[in-house]
Amino acid sequence: MTNQELVLFLNACISECEDTWRDKRKVMQECYDRYLSYRDHSKKKSWQHKIVVPAVYPAIKGASGLIRRILMKSDEFFKFVPERRDNAPQNAASPMAASPMAASPMAASPMAASPMGAPAALPMPGGMPGAMPSGMPPAGMPPAGAPVEDNMDNMARAFTKKIRFHIDECDFIDKFAEAVESAFVMFYGALKFTPVRCDDTKIVWDLNPQAVDKETGLPAPRYEFLREIKERGKLRCEVVNPLLIYFPVDRSYIIEESRVQLSDLLYNEEGIKYEKKELNRLKREDYANADQSEAEQARRIMLRISGDKKNKYRKEVVLHTFYGTITEEDGTVVKRDARFIVANKKYVILKPEASPYWLRKHPFVFITPLKTLFMVMGNGMVDGIRPIINALDNIVNMAGDKALFSLLAPTEINVDALKDPEQAEGGLTPGKLYKTKGPLGQAMHQISQGDIPQGSFVLAELFRSFIQNYTGWTEFIQGMPTEKGNVTATEVTRKTEASTMQFENIASSIEKGGIIESIEVVRDLTIQYFMDPAFNPETYDMFEQEGVPLDALPEAERFAFVNKRYPIRVKGLSAFFDAERKRKDMVDLFGLLSKVPAIAMRLNLEEFLSRVLNTYDETNPEDLILKLPPTPPGAQIDPKTGLPIAAPPQPLDAATMMRMLSGMNPQQPGVPAGAPVQ
Repeated sequence: MTNQELVLFLNACISECEDTWRDKRKVMQECYDRYLSYRDHSKKKSWQHKIVVPAVYPAIKGASGLIRRILMKSDEFFKFVPERRDNAPQNAASPMAASPMAASPMAASPMAASPMGAPAALPMPGGMPGAMPSGMPPAGMPPAGAPVEDNMDNMARAFTKKIRFHIDECDFIDKFAEAVESAFVMFYGALKFTPVRCDDTKIVWDLNPQAVDKETGLPAPRYEFLREIKERGKLRCEVVNPLLIYFPVDRSYIIEESRVQLSDLLYNEEGIKYEKKELNRLKREDYANADQSEAEQARRIMLRISGDKKNKYRKEVVLHTFYGTITEEDGTVVKRDARFIVANKKYVILKPEASPYWLRKHPFVFITPLKTLFMVMGNGMVDGIRPIINALDNIVNMAGDKALFSLLAPTEINVDALKDPEQAEGGLTPGKLYKTKGPLGQAMHQISQGDIPQGSFVLAELFRSFIQNYTGWTEFIQGMPTEKGNVTATEVTRKTEASTMQFENIASSIEKGGIIESIEVVRDLTIQYFMDPAFNPETYDMFEQEGVPLDALPEAERFAFVNKRYPIRVKGLSAFFDAERKRKDMVDLFGLLSKVPAIAMRLNLEEFLSRVLNTYDETNPEDLILKLPPTPPGAQIDPKTGLPIAAPPQPLDAATMMRMLSGMNPQQPGVPAGAPVQ
């Protein structure tokens, strides 16, 4: 296909997506405005109230903040679990050495020519020194004859640590919470994962061979602080605006719209192999040529890349990146799983090439926590209550306008009763003198206005309850006082449980459709780009900490563990709600047992407290439990406290009392008080 045909193909795909989701996109924009507490009040008079009630912003922020707090509190919200087999191969047979790693696409992949540019140039491991002889098992590995899978647990833990390193480095938790917040507002959230190369800069204390003596000017090597810059691979995670992503109903292709500066595009930090001829055309025709046709000017205005208010030193370029299958008009497939980039809807700066991702067609992860039957996008926390939010705003604004009329009631002036009709100009002001003719009180008359109807407050509170029931973020889960005053403990418990159950279902959906897919993408990109210790030196250290010395393994076995399956187990969000439920059940059980002393006496309090504290993620719960002394044999037990009953004090005889008064030990005659008892 020619460049012009590619542009026509891209524009046709964008038009298809716009026609498919036109109504939905209008709702998404309106929901985003409600999230920002924005409404168009341009048609209102200056004296009218323009209040926008922040009805959904606290709910959305609270729900997304809850997800963020749970993930940040979880030291390990995911892990890789190896799948074992009963007939595991023996190490003596060296199945890893016979692994199809050499014939794997990982070994034969054209990394240097990958379309990712600089990020894709990260070489895969291979040819590294330190391999042990084939007859000697490396340190930390199972001995000969033992199943290789005995070491899979260590490899799974090391691989989990490796993935967590890249996840933390790209600030995944905050980005994921932001994507969830986007899903609550605009039906779905989108995360984009891309591998990039960056300069790792740090300050080191080392020998500077280029140091010069300040007095003599001669070379004088010495130790000093130096800046060390090393190139390394890094994962980038971005949250994409859903309004800037185009896809059909079946998501057979995805188009991302983005804006970059012309200077950044020409600098090409990512090293993508752009077409220099098209870049020169872009620079010359769209930004250097002042004489343009009306059609070209309309195109630039439509793209919002021209205008008097634009900074002439900062020129924006609109990029559309296509991921998917390219076809002709007759259905002929030109290229499957391809990627190409068009600038300003005219210039093909990257021609169609294979997808830079081995196991995926695109770099996006879509998050839809509130799924809807037979819908691709799902629902948000705003779209279903937009009319209610508008009605609540209208009631509040009308009540404010009514209150303003009551405070500043309009005044009727009879200009015929004024000696000078011009006195009525300018309206009423405090202290102004009016000269009238005729009886008093006939020149001016204040029009009385009634108070705000009390039913409007009842209706507003009803609308608020509708909004809370829809979002699930009620005053009970927020811990705020209710509007209707006192409520029963049973009502608080039931409504709190209902809200918690709703968020628990949302958390379960997020784990399955968001976290697991994100970890899968990071895993695939890590294997493809970040396993080479030359660019990611932390790789060997992490595996060696878990007893897997990769540098001591033969080359054929070094990374052969990726050939096995390591399912992902996510436990962050669901584990939080499980612990909450378990804690509540144990507290309820304790309250029930406390009403039956005979059963409470049989309860192991130390074990019970230990289990309760474990639900709070206490690392050493035994430190918080006081060890009780053993019960003396024959001692009576208090049924209420479960502790031994102290023996009543015995009456003192006259001789013991005289010894106490004389300062002697009452237990041993002749021994001073305070001396140790023999």
